[in-house]
Amino acid sequence: MKKKIVNVILSVAVVTSMMFTVTACGSKDNDKAPAESAAVTNTVEDAANTDTEGTAQTDTANADTEDTANADTEDTAQTDTANANAEGGMTVEEWVSSEEAAQYVEVLNTTIGAMSNGMMTTEFEGEGNTLSMVFVLSAEALGTDGSDLTDEQKSEMETQMQQQFDGLKDQFQPMRDELKETIGISDLVVQIVYRTSNGTELFRHEL
Repeated sequence: MKKKIVNVILSVAVVTSMMFTVTACGSKDNDKAPAESAAVTNTVEDAANTDTEGTAQTDTANADTEDTANADTEDTAQTDTANANAEGGMTVEEWVSSEEAAQYVEVLNTTIGAMSNGMMTTEFEGEGNTLSMVFVLSAEALGTDGSDLTDEQKSEMETQMQQQFDGLKDQFQPMRDELKETIGISDLVVQIVYRTSNGTELFRHEL
């Protein structure tokens, strides 16, 4: 891969990441709604309320036990709700399959297609707490679909892309941060990946 092509590819990716951040922020303003507060309604009444005064001590003990159990239940429910809110209510895989992600991909590919003359597309992949933004390079862009690349050629490409990426990596940080906030997973790992059209991986780096 010629260095000029590497520069173009990474430049497109940087512009794409910046555009993604703007798009995500605009979408968030329209789509985000205040989370509904979680409440646990106690529908268990103290059965001892209808008892005689002679059972008051037993009633009090039962009520205390019920209050403790209900408090524990409420705490657990609130914790679960908080965790769900903190995680955006979905896993990375679920977000990748969501309508929101599909809309981003559509916009990104429209932009990338115009900038690269249709030589590059992008997609999201998710596994565990890792989200990968994958750029797929066409055979026209590389002069090969990747099937005939030797290990030496792939190593050379990776080295060239690493050198260029090192000078641009800070410009990817806003996209990484926006994705973490959008999906709602604080320990989300975001990667940028480049592949040939036949799936041969050329470069991968954590943002």
